Formats: sequence, structure tokens, C-alpha cells
Amino acid sequence: MQTVLLRSLFALLPLVAASRIHAQATPGAPVPVPPGQAAHWSGPRLLVVDETPAACAYGRPQDAVDAAGEGDVLLVRPFGAARPLRIHGKSLRIVGEDGARCSLIEVTGLAADQAVTIRGLDGVSSGGVSRITLRDNAGPVILEDCGAAILVVENCAVVGLSRCSLRFVDWPFVTDSSGARVQDSTLFAYDTTFLGRSGNGAVWDDLACQLVSAPQTGGFGIELVSGEAFLFGSSVRGGTGGSGIAPPCVSPFCVGGGDGGDGLFLASGTGAVALGTILTPGSGGFAPPGFCARGPDGAALSGTGSYTPLAGATGSCQVVSPVVNGSPVTLQISGPPGFGAFLTYSQELAPVYVPERKGYSIVDPGSPVLSLGPIPGTGVLTVQLSLPPLARFQQAGVYHLQAKLHDPVSDSPTLAAPTALFVVRNTCP
Repeated sequence: MQTVLLRSLFALLPLVAASRIHAQATPGAPVPVPPGQAAHWSGPRLLVVDETPAACAYGRPQDAVDAAGEGDVLLVRPFGAARPLRIHGKSLRIVGEDGARCSLIEVTGLAADQAVTIRGLDGVSSGGVSRITLRDNAGPVILEDCGAAILVVENCAVVGLSRCSLRFVDWPFVTDSSGARVQDSTLFAYDTTFLGRSGNGAVWDDLACQLVSAPQTGGFGIELVSGEAFLFGSSVRGGTGGSGIAPPCVSPFCVGGGDGGDGLFLASGTGAVALGTILTPGSGGFAPPGFCARGPDGAALSGTGSYTPLAGATGSCQVVSPVVNGSPVTLQISGPPGFGAFLTYSQELAPVYVPERKGYSIVDPGSPVLSLGPIPGTGVLTVQLSLPPLARFQQAGVYHLQAKLHDPVSDSPTLAAPTALFVVRNTCP
């Protein structure tokens, strides 16, 4: 085996491929320096969010966000109750341990030289619909390993998703219906699921013997109102139409099921590029047997915008995060067996679409690239990253990693799903 030094940042040693990586809480997780004692630390501070009382932890995510400075790193531990997370005009890097969740996530007002990366936070809520809202951001917003019911993107330069699930749940008081609604923005997504809302069923007033409301049409998986979308290895599905009804007071009269939602809707002037992405129409709504008709299915693709499917294969790059300073890191790159695997890395975000690489680069395309060898027959190449320790007065570091896969037959490259590696200290200084 060959040991390779990665420009003094990583030393990589190939390993036998493991079956799967699971993100999980790291024993001895870090705690932050209290703000009043942080003057001697250089680089970003580390702020920990933990509802269990601790000398160096913040009790709510918003408390840590408010206390954080430009470029700081937040570690969010699991909570019994989901809390909101709102970021306005501040560069932050946030990572959640397994089980960490927020009732809503909002990022607004980023300047062009600011960026936000959030990894491992589920936007879930037991008391209402979870929502991720990204609005008026001139700098990039990157979400990884996230979950929510609704994604709303408005007036954002670049929004990137990796390994996220946007699956609209059926809450009758919510007017939004699309899994993701994008306006005046650029969205790219790797290995992400989009599912539109299921339409509400028909409502009948038995006393008045009349229809109160017809079954609703299912929502779009993605509704691109204005802007552009780049989809890689993702799934986009319309919501199911609302159910029909057969009222007993006017038998054999009945109300048929609602229309299924469209998978991807492209408004006039918009455009989408897709590689290895499946577009699926929503199913028509259920109808009672007899005279009722099931609702018609939606369309996989609708609207008058342009849609460009690309030929080729997709892949992914995954790493457990966060890791404690000085610990080894296992990286997994998946892709077609026999494809060459390369790793690019940087501490700076610079997302840009690279047509010749059939993907969205998370870092500057000129960043260092390391050859890792071919993808084995299992379809998963595993390497161990041996990171040098953080500097003496550094509390945390964040590295953006992305694999490039090379097809030996067509002699063409493809960019795989990126991932963010968070490295943190494990004690309260």
C-alpha cells in the first residue's frame, strides 16, 4: 500500500472498503471557551449547544448563534425538543450530532463574502411543519445531511444540498405545497429527495348534503419559479392528489380523487440540468369504489423552462463529522467500479458549475487534487485520513471535500456529492 501526503493537510492510507458510514456522536465532544475568556484563541471559536446544563455550553441554538462571531463553528447536540435556528448576515459553520434537530432553519442577509454551512441538522417539529427558509443571500448557503418538509429559496446566489430529504408532510393549515420552491436563485442538489405535499381530501357536509371543498392537487416536488437548478443523483416526485368521497346522502353520486402533482415544474425562462436524477409524477388521489374515478397522475416534468439531462454516472463522498482533533478520519467514495477516484479539498467555499466535469464544484476548481486510485468492485473506496492536529490556539477547523470520478472508457470526469469535515477540540479550555 502507498501512503500519500496531501499538501501537509491530509495523509491518506487506503483501507479495505467498509460497508457504510454512519454519522454519530463523537465521545468526549467539545465544549466552547466562554466569550470572556477567548482572547488568546486564534481562528474560529467553537460554541457548543447542549440543553444539559454545562459550564461551557449554550442552552439553545439561537443563543449560540447570537453569541457567535464571524466564521465561528457551532456544535449542536441532540435536544429533547426542537428549537428554531435563525442566522442573519453572519458567516457560520454548524454541525449537528446524530439526533440534533431544529423546528425551523432560516438564513438571511448574507453578503457576497459571507457563507453558511450547516451539516446534520433535521428541521423537524412535532407541533407544526418544519421549514428551511433561505432568503436574500449574496453568499453561498450549503446544507448537508439535512431533513425538512419545506424548502423555500428566494433571491439567493447559490444554495447547495447534499444528502438531504425534503418530504412534505400533510398539514391542513399550510398553504405551501412544493417540496422545494425556488425563486430568483441558483440551486444545486446531490443525492437529495424532493417530495411534494399530498393534496387534502374532499370535504363533505352531511347535514347540508353538499360539497365543502374539492380534493386538492398534489404539490410539485420542485417548483422553479425563476432561476436555475442543477440536480445530481437526486429524486424529485410530485405529491399524491387528495382523496375523493362518496357521500351517503346522494348515492350513487361521488367526488373523484384529486390530480397528482408534477415532479419538476420549470416556469418560463428557467432552466434545469440533471445527471442521474429521477423525475416521478405524483399519483392521482384515491376514490371510493363504485362510480368514483381515481384522480389522474401528474407529470414528471412540466412548464416551459428548459431541461437538459446529462449522460454519465454519479457518485458520493462521505465522512463522519464532527471528529475530535487528532482522531483518524474515514472517508468513503462511492461510484461505478473501475472509475478513477480523485479528491479535491479546501477550507474555503467557492461553489461553481463546471460543465466539463458534469457537476457543481463546492471549492475552487483549481484547488489541490489527489489521486486515490480506482473504485473497487464493491463500488466503495475507503481511505483513512490522518489529519495534523489543530494549531495550538485553534479550536476548530472545517474542510470541504469533494470527489471527482473519471470514466476510463469515455475519458470524462464527473463531480461527486461533496461533504464538510468538522474538526474540533474535545475539552473545555
